[in-house]
Amino acid sequence: MKIRARLTLWFTILVGSLTLVSNTIILIATKEYTYNQKIKEAYDKVEEVENLIIALNKESNENKKQFNLEQIDLLSKTIKGQATKIYEGAYLQVLNVKGQIISRSPNLGEKKLPIMKNGTLGQLTLELPTRAGISSTKILYLSSDIFINNIKIGYLQVGLPLTRHESVFSQMLIFELLNIFICIAFSILLGRFLSKRALIPVTNITDEVNKMVGRSLLKNIDTEKLAKDEIGILASTFNDLIERISSVFNSQQRFISDASHELRSPLTAIKGYAQLILKRGKENPELTKNGIEIIIKETERLERLVNDMLLLIRSGEKSFLNDHIDIISLVRQLVLELKPIYPNLTVEENHTKAFLIGNPDSLRQVFINLINNALRAVSDKGNVHVFFEIKNPLIYIHVEDNGIGI
Repeated sequence: MKIRARLTLWFTILVGSLTLVSNTIILIATKEYTYNQKIKEAYDKVEEVENLIIALNKESNENKKQFNLEQIDLLSKTIKGQATKIYEGAYLQVLNVKGQIISRSPNLGEKKLPIMKNGTLGQLTLELPTRAGISSTKILYLSSDIFINNIKIGYLQVGLPLTRHESVFSQMLIFELLNIFICIAFSILLGRFLSKRALIPVTNITDEVNKMVGRSLLKNIDTEKLAKDEIGILASTFNDLIERISSVFNSQQRFISDASHELRSPLTAIKGYAQLILKRGKENPELTKNGIEIIIKETERLERLVNDMLLLIRSGEKSFLNDHIDIISLVRQLVLELKPIYPNLTVEENHTKAFLIGNPDSLRQVFINLINNALRAVSDKGNVHVFFEIKNPLIYIHVEDNGIGI
């Protein structure tokens, strides 16, 4: 799965989960609140009935009559100051102190509320008359004592229908589910948009890398337009990697160039002496002997160069065998080896010894390159002369030619 798809999925799951949790909390809180309102409504109904009884008792006292709950059709009375019957919106049932039903609200019809002990509060499902006929109705049930002058005269049972409450809750549930679906759909679209925007730097880096395919040299990624965040750090790290790769590549190119240059000199000497022996070897045994010795020496030097190159490849550092070298003797010997091939090459007769610390093969290669460059600059009749100049603590080695110059 691509990063963009994963980011979109995670964003959708996050938004969907938050929406589900928040909607569930709202739904539960709303249901609890409306249920508590129903409970309050039930207690308010009890208070209305008690106030009505107090008013009727006061009226009886004013008429000098004894108040008798069983002789009054309590539930047919109206609320004081209103035309509404006291049982409107509720199922009411009045019992005497013996627990006998003495009055029921007309909306109960032939049905009765179950007789329960005082203080009972809960939910019941009863077969009660409704506008559509007798049907199962879920009600909130409350049973409470009725007192006059701190004397219990009976019981009041209140039943409040929860049909509308349940209907509203069902509608809210459908609305919340629809809301969750819309939020998830919106979060998918928004997640795709945001993930695309967030991954633009990654896409740019990918495009830059794809452009590098087929190039001999790598190009750094432009990090100036990138933010200093994880993507910017990634691009900077990638640039560091490119620089290291470029450095290795350049080192490899230099190595190939140096290797070809260093290998060419001993090969040239071997080829030159082989051709010389082929032409004049039969008539000059001494030349043949010297030529073969030089070929062997150059072959050994070639072998050492190859070994150094192999070691360089393995370790990344060229191995130098440092030693005390008589540099004048080394250069004179080199010139004498090359003279049979290049008769116009001469060297100063200087038997002074001048020592230094270095690698003889590397120094030999340096002077071979210098002498070869000088020989290329002169014609067949031109001359190349090597001479020495010692000015303690320095040693000057001159390679002089009478060519046309640079």
